Amino acid sequence: MEVILLSHGRFAEEILKSAEMILGNLDNFTALGLQPSEGPDQLAERVKKLIDSSGDPDKLIIVDLLGGTPSNVAISMMAQNPDLRVLSGLNLPMILAIVNQTLLGQKPSNQEIIQAGQQGVLDVREAANNLNANEDDET
Repeated sequence: MEVILLSHGRFAEEILKSAEMILGNLDNFTALGLQPSEGPDQLAERVKKLIDSSGDPDKLIIVDLLGGTPSNVAISMMAQNPDLRVLSGLNLPMILAIVNQTLLGQKPSNQEIIQAGQQGVLDVREAANNLNANEDDET
């Protein structure tokens, strides 16, 4: 599966670097960011070249924010590529889930990727308190 991370600014590039710090080189991931000097057409051209140059028919784009220029570009690419999957809400747990599922020989579903991203967002104090309460119940 070819994965394209698409964002405003350098967010996609930096989150990919973070993922690679944890997991090692991720050859099937590419990060592109809309730069302040660019408009939607320039970003769309870069994304189109990337999609067209990939030999993998299974392509996924994860954008940072629904409704922004990167997501609008990705949505326009869906019209030209009916099998292209697009998800929004880019975060590190989503990337980890894709890699983990792939290492297990499975094709990650959209729902699994989204669920991993959602589970990565939580109130840490509340989670710690719940964990402590559960430990107290077991004693």
